[in-house]
Amino acid sequence: MVYVSLKEEKKELKLEVKKTGILSIFSITDSKLKKGMYLNASDDIIKSFGYAASEFIQRMIQYKDRYTYKIQLYYYDGNPSDGINPEDIINTEFVSLSFNGKDKQIVIPYNIAIIKKMFPFSEAIHILEENVKLGSSYNEEIGFYSIHTDEMNGWIVYPHKTINPDLNTDEGRLANILIRYGNGEHLDTKSRETNENSKRNHAIVVEKSTGWKNAKDYTGDITTWENCIYTLASEPDDDGICNVYIGEATNPKSTKKHRIDQQCIDGEIYIDHTKEEAKKHRFTRFRIDKLKDESGEYLHDMQDAMIGISSMLVKGCPNGYKMTNKAQGKSFGAALKEN
Repeated sequence: MVYVSLKEEKKELKLEVKKTGILSIFSITDSKLKKGMYLNASDDIIKSFGYAASEFIQRMIQYKDRYTYKIQLYYYDGNPSDGINPEDIINTEFVSLSFNGKDKQIVIPYNIAIIKKMFPFSEAIHILEENVKLGSSYNEEIGFYSIHTDEMNGWIVYPHKTINPDLNTDEGRLANILIRYGNGEHLDTKSRETNENSKRNHAIVVEKSTGWKNAKDYTGDITTWENCIYTLASEPDDDGICNVYIGEATNPKSTKKHRIDQQCIDGEIYIDHTKEEAKKHRFTRFRIDKLKDESGEYLHDMQDAMIGISSMLVKGCPNGYKMTNKAQGKSFGAALKEN
């Protein structure tokens, strides 16, 4: 007789903070902007769970195969020690804590995109130069603040110290330029999700694609996608030729209100920019390819490239063509399988 042992799935253990007001403060570094947060086992914020740090680490190690340790993070635009204003909570999420035994650190996979927006000055320095050494007055700090109330339980992540430049000085005006740069759309060539040295890790990446859909399906979440290239197509005419349009949309407002939308003409649903254009083009199908959020400043160039390639293929291969290279991004591959 053979006995089969089934490994029990890990259960989520939601960590509860026992005490409000425990605070840990950390300098913003390149690592915190591109990799995440690593706490030393002795950091004060660990005490918010009601255990000594050594006891908490021991529990994490002892039950690592049984539990996934999760804690609620509240991203906050303000200083929580001054009182919590619910309107200043940017976002909330449960994240899984893990213990890095080699470095004896607790790993917090926080939302790096939000952290970058909290610290635009540090983000600009991070993008522009790796080894700039600025004085302590230009050192920004992130705070972790424990909260235990009937409504909230977890850690508040907030900008404990940010750069507020004096615009009456040349130095302050320069700092303000960096802050505006860090707040804007830019390409972070130093942020690597996989291979640190990969030149292919950049902003011009299609994250997801709808594949071809009918005009009546332009509803819901896809109408709010940002940084997109959209393609509209009609049904074939008597000669088998379709009208096609390739456009770009950088944000939900321009996509929905000033770009494409459903247009009802003679009882039929089309998709186009205006009713007048819908009468002319009769676009019945669309697809939307969404790029990374930081790709915004490159969208128009990508649109031009796609229009140029499509136009040249039509002229060079008037009877159609067969693509010989099969490589597709994950998003295109998924769209092809669905269709």
